Amino acid sequence: MSTAELTHKIGEFVVYKKHGIYEIAEIRREKICSELKTYYILKSVYDSNATVYVPTDKEDLVNQMEKVLSKKEIEDIILCSKSEPMEWIPANAERFQTQEDIIAQGNLSVILAMMRLLMNKKEEAIRTKTKVFAHDDRMLTACQKIICEAFAFSLGLDKKGVLSYLDEAL
Repeated sequence: MSTAELTHKIGEFVVYKKHGIYEIAEIRREKICSELKTYYILKSVYDSNATVYVPTDKEDLVNQMEKVLSKKEIEDIILCSKSEPMEWIPANAERFQTQEDIIAQGNLSVILAMMRLLMNKKEEAIRTKTKVFAHDDRMLTACQKIICEAFAFSLGLDKKGVLSYLDEAL
């Protein structure tokens, strides 16, 4: 693939594999395992030690470099999340599987709706002095990480700022 055919440019910010915000720092040819290929060199915005090499000829990996959300898209996600049907599933195994599926699908509106439900259940457990299942707590943390990383960069906020922003918006 020639540089004229590349879908991304140096200096562009992307979400890679829904795991964080990266800047395309370079596009260069590297010889790895005796094979010369062109790579997008991604530098994490939030972790100065994280660098990802994405081969430009691996369409499945390049397709995981998504555009950063706009403030309007974030507002739309928040609005959609309010109408997502999200009910507590009493059976642990079924609930845990549903939570894993929601995270894997990556739909931010549904993840945000699940995050709200888990936060409400955690607050209820604190009020009633009952325990929260460790899996539910891990899923809440995973939801918060995904949402905060997806929203923070565009909103110019840190993680706590995103959670405060969501409290007001919801």
